[in-house]
Amino acid sequence: MRFSSHRECYTLFAALAVVACLLATGVPSAEAYDPLDPTGNITIVWDVTSWAGDGYIAWVKMYNYQHYRKIDPPGWALTWNWTHGEYIWDLQGAVATKQGDCSKLQFPGGKIPHSCMQYPVVMDLLPADPLKPDEPPVFKNCCKGGYLGANKTDPSHSLAAFQINVGNATSTVWNFVPPGNFSLGVDGYKCTDPFQVNSTIYTDPKTRRETQAQVTFHIVCTYSSIQKRDPPKCCVSLSSFYNDTIIPCASCACACGNYSASSIVCTPTGEKVPFLMSTPSGDGLELRSEPTAMECSPDGCPISIHYHFKQNYEGFWRSKITIINRSLWDNHTNWNIVVEHPNMGNLTDVFSWKAENIMPYGVNNTAIFWGMKQYNDVLMPAGKGGNVQSEMLFAKTSEFTLDDGWVFPRKIVFNGEECVMPEDIPALPVKPAQRKSTLLAAAFAGAAGFLASLMLLA
Repeated sequence: MRFSSHRECYTLFAALAVVACLLATGVPSAEAYDPLDPTGNITIVWDVTSWAGDGYIAWVKMYNYQHYRKIDPPGWALTWNWTHGEYIWDLQGAVATKQGDCSKLQFPGGKIPHSCMQYPVVMDLLPADPLKPDEPPVFKNCCKGGYLGANKTDPSHSLAAFQINVGNATSTVWNFVPPGNFSLGVDGYKCTDPFQVNSTIYTDPKTRRETQAQVTFHIVCTYSSIQKRDPPKCCVSLSSFYNDTIIPCASCACACGNYSASSIVCTPTGEKVPFLMSTPSGDGLELRSEPTAMECSPDGCPISIHYHFKQNYEGFWRSKITIINRSLWDNHTNWNIVVEHPNMGNLTDVFSWKAENIMPYGVNNTAIFWGMKQYNDVLMPAGKGGNVQSEMLFAKTSEFTLDDGWVFPRKIVFNGEECVMPEDIPALPVKPAQRKSTLLAAAFAGAAGFLASLMLLA
């Protein structure tokens, strides 16, 4: 890719800064980080609030401290390993996907636990019934279908919580052993072992009385693209006002060859595919898992992002970003996009989107953009409404140049997914002086060839 050496400089500086951040924090490392959000993480809080019967009651909370990376439905699926034969008596605000075999255990009064699995999988409850909008959820911060909003773009939904009643567990602070081997069930994340911290303080807003958890453990989960197994889901194309040629997304950026061999169904633009894919089975229909249906493209990406260098003023310059959804079924609610560019610190105005600069390494070269509520915060499926766009105005500095693709972004991330950058940049027009020197060089070369042929004939 014909970009300037800025990219290499930022990469080296980023690596050194991340190491410094990890050394400066006392949090056990999960051996993963996001280069654009090196201190971002999802922290799981395991708060034992009271001892009950043969175990305890705990609040489990998940705080998303990541600037822009969120978890969309079907969402998180929290798993762990019981180390001493514990089981789940009851869950409020969440559900264990399997009850497991409880027949080998004896329970008082014949009560059956919610789950006896050694490795339970706990998922969020679905939102309230849309036909009963006034029906309150079980409690605050639950029941969002597994959605966990990003800290910067959707802070009011960046916390998830549920209450758990654990049986066959240690019942004092002194011999308490938390479960281990935690996982969020989301691709790209890795979690630390539980570590004890100061007990959480709870304040009753009505009485202003403070109570304290019996014991508190934290588990820190961090994201790294190195750990991610899924292929890319977005790509970037480039264009400029000074060149009519559009640099397309890289071929096979997300998928290549035979789509039928993957989980993608490709259909020509404008054609429709059946929404419900089912086959007759006995007395009814047997539903199959539905692959992603999207418009065909050489890059095979469900999301395409086009960056256009639009205008060059005396003291400013303007660019335009268009996000295109090629999926025929999927929309993207509360979408966000992150752009890394050395001039981002001089971003003057953004039209129709919200924006906030972040400084992942103390360098103001990255910004987050997202839609306005009830206006353009939902990216609809392919077709009408299947795109969102905005223009950005930058103030010029002495660093501004048209050479080496400086005006184009170094990195673009959509909904936490790093997009594949194109293999080239729009070429600058040939200057008159360059054109003249090129013609002279061609003339000299032609004359030299003619003289050489005459010498051979002589």
